[in-house]
Amino acid sequence: MRHLLILLCWVLPVAPAYSQHKIFAGMGSSTMAGVGSTPTTPPGSSQPPVNAWASILTRYYQATGYIDSLYNLGRPGTTTYSGLPTSYTIPDGLEHNPDYDVDGALNSRFAFGRPTDIVIVNYANNDVGNGYTLAQSMENLQIIYNTVIAAGKIAFITTTQPRTGYTTAQKQLLKVERDSIMNRFGVYAINFYNPIVAADSLNINPIYSAGDNIHVNNAGHQVLFEAARDVMNNVLFGAPLPITLTAFNAVKQQQKVVLSWTGMDQTGAPVFIVQRSGDGSSFDDIASVPAVGAATAHNYTWSDAQPLAGKSFYRIKVTEHGETDHYSVIATVMNIATNWKIGKLYRATGSTWNIEILAEKNTRLQLRVVDANGKSLMQRAVSVTSSSRADPPESVGPVRWSVLRAAGVR
Repeated sequence: MRHLLILLCWVLPVAPAYSQHKIFAGMGSSTMAGVGSTPTTPPGSSQPPVNAWASILTRYYQATGYIDSLYNLGRPGTTTYSGLPTSYTIPDGLEHNPDYDVDGALNSRFAFGRPTDIVIVNYANNDVGNGYTLAQSMENLQIIYNTVIAAGKIAFITTTQPRTGYTTAQKQLLKVERDSIMNRFGVYAINFYNPIVAADSLNINPIYSAGDNIHVNNAGHQVLFEAARDVMNNVLFGAPLPITLTAFNAVKQQQKVVLSWTGMDQTGAPVFIVQRSGDGSSFDDIASVPAVGAATAHNYTWSDAQPLAGKSFYRIKVTEHGETDHYSVIATVMNIATNWKIGKLYRATGSTWNIEILAEKNTRLQLRVVDANGKSLMQRAVSVTSSSRADPPESVGPVRWSVLRAAGVR
């Protein structure tokens, strides 16, 4: 008996303390499954690739001692309907495997009876591809979220992601759904759209594209991990989130560009820095706008009275005390006609026409004249000085003039 007691004294200290570690479950479609990252895992493997965002997240929280495992239930091709509780009826032809829906996430067979503490829901864009409406997708996500909350657990909902291979209307719907998810789920929403969208389109940023117009590469999975980490740390540990910027737009109005954006939780940001670029790469500070310091959403505007000729790129830089600077998405504006106008267009003699251009400063223009049928009759570059007259020598013949088009030369 004495030997048995000694053996127990050695066994008890090394028994696993599961109660000290949380269990995560990730459910969703191909991005959750890690598609696009390399190297891929062997066929039939239940583990996502090592460079997938969920795998990076798992290692991050394991290193802190906060979690034991993240059970990844991601299934390529699935939609929010696939994630509904088993008791719900979903459209014909869709997979509804109880191991991978929200019931499966809460009671994962991979966890060997251990309870799930946190569920991450990641359906990127298949709903839009299947023709589901915004209302349908949002209702499904709400049901999934409510199911997790009713079980006494924590749920995080990722937004949609840009998808280059979709139509313009589908891409726009992905963006609208992003905003709906951010507004509906607040601090529990993870923005997977903004970090990977191209600056001047609704497409995946080429530096993050996996090459199939759908998924992101290793660099893209890295930024998705960072987005998830920042939001989850705020909820789980109370770490302050960087200020969230939404609905950033730049619109040309007459001779100026009006910027507008919304700041969420501006308590840590003393100022917004407006930046502008002519190439989308190198940005200069052009203005600073003080933050109101409120925890609720606030709308901001600022006008650029002297925009660049041609295309301008704008973004907002946020500087917070003790935090790394971070940025809004980039908005672009095309400023075609700047500081000039057509004064007169008239026949001089015969088939010769004179064009009078009034300019506030010296500039170069590319002039193109077309007839009523849209046929190009003359095109040439001209240098214009203040109140100068351009007299093209080309003889274009007797025509009925309808349109004079001019665009700035870069």
